[in-house]
Amino acid sequence: MTEVRRTGDYEQWVKFFLQAFAESAEDAIQTIDKLTALHDKSLSSIANLSNRQRLNVLKVFSYLEANPIIDIQKTADALALSYNTVAKAVAVLKEKGILKQTSKKGKAKIYSYVEYLNILRKTPRN
Repeated sequence: MTEVRRTGDYEQWVKFFLQAFAESAEDAIQTIDKLTALHDKSLSSIANLSNRQRLNVLKVFSYLEANPIIDIQKTADALALSYNTVAKAVAVLKEKGILKQTSKKGKAKIYSYVEYLNILRKTPRN
């Protein structure tokens, strides 16, 4: 900006700004594409569950996409489901490789949607 004020070369500043905007938009598109692919992959891995089990797993999965780090009790409270129902859904999501236990806080186990977080953090896959 100092150079623009000094020389009056606004064209160069506008080009710089537009380039940064274009790169940011492209990055956002790539992130959305990766998240969409992960969503589809995850849904296909739980598609073969029984209807009742699939319904509860889908509820937890939907919650997981908005809250990629969870514990069972808080998730049960948020979804108005029983602790056991959420624990069973978490077990299925762990078995399918969607969730991983990442830590323990007191008695509560903390689970993370690691692939989702890696996309958002732009870290390589494990």
